[in-house]
Amino acid sequence: MGYDTSYGYGKLDIKNFVTDMKEASLSDIGKTFPDVAGHWAEQNIAFCVDNAYFTGVTSSTFEPETLMNRAMFVTVLSRMSGEPITGYTNSFSDVAADAWYAQPCGWGASVGIVSGMEDGSFAPLGAVTREQMAVFLYRYAMYYGLTDGAYDAAALSGFTDAADVSPWAADAMAWAVGNGLIAGRGESLLAPQDSAKRCEVATIITRFVNKFSAQ
Repeated sequence: MGYDTSYGYGKLDIKNFVTDMKEASLSDIGKTFPDVAGHWAEQNIAFCVDNAYFTGVTSSTFEPETLMNRAMFVTVLSRMSGEPITGYTNSFSDVAADAWYAQPCGWGASVGIVSGMEDGSFAPLGAVTREQMAVFLYRYAMYYGLTDGAYDAAALSGFTDAADVSPWAADAMAWAVGNGLIAGRGESLLAPQDSAKRCEVATIITRFVNKFSAQ
């Protein structure tokens, strides 16, 4: 279609535009990170990379099945916030001032989104568990006024391992499951203390942004 005075170079077909953009994004992610092409979380990974929430482990590998550590998860949240993450200090005994994750950890702790271990450490390179992820997201949503914190405790009742959810994570996990952010592993297992893979984190972050940015 050529240029005309009514529509310029043509009227935008938004349905086809969104489809084309999605296909372009998936094409790009597959070229940039070949190990993502065809992966079940490819679209969610593309979303997170396109939004600069996190990127590959190397310039050419995303490693979707690799576990996400706690430092990287709080860094993802800091990037999602859109705030300048500078000038923060933290009291975690195992977070060096010059570590790449020092500022995100300081930010997360200062606003009450993340917390450390009983011994005062943060365990930044330890894998983030599914229930820790739920707690951090719950606090993030509360801090930014994205939720009133309400949840349905019955959301966990369908899982045979619901009793494995730590007491400090029960509210957050019920909220995350009830809002469709975290699903079970299989039909009846929630696996709250299992470590989260990078592909799972990308999927949960995508669900979170799509749900709460629309409210």
